[in-house]
Amino acid sequence: MGTIAEDEYECFTCYVHFKGRVFSIARQRERVHFGKELPEVETVDADGLECYCSNVCLEKRRDRVMAKEGVPIRYPDIGPVESCAKCGGLVDTAEFHLAYLEDEFFDEGMCGTRTISVKYLAVL
Repeated sequence: MGTIAEDEYECFTCYVHFKGRVFSIARQRERVHFGKELPEVETVDADGLECYCSNVCLEKRRDRVMAKEGVPIRYPDIGPVESCAKCGGLVDTAEFHLAYLEDEFFDEGMCGTRTISVKYLAVL
């Protein structure tokens, strides 16, 4: 493991340095705004837990990352009401809640990032 350039990432699985396309697992506080054609997600706090050079590397660590967080994977939808991954109770996603997700994005440097896909792992 060497020094990482400012525009690079280091894969948590294979330790390769890469840039551009990134796969990650994140924890964020969010709420969903419904009533439009597509729901809009408002995020107030997000923590990238780990990043990977490929979906294969992400899949190898997904269970370990979520176990470390103490959160079972339940693959919720983005509906107005979902089940809490820990207790099974109801989560009103229109109110701020904790969400775990994996995503794929393209880091465009100074221009920001472009999200390619998002898959929810759990909501609390």
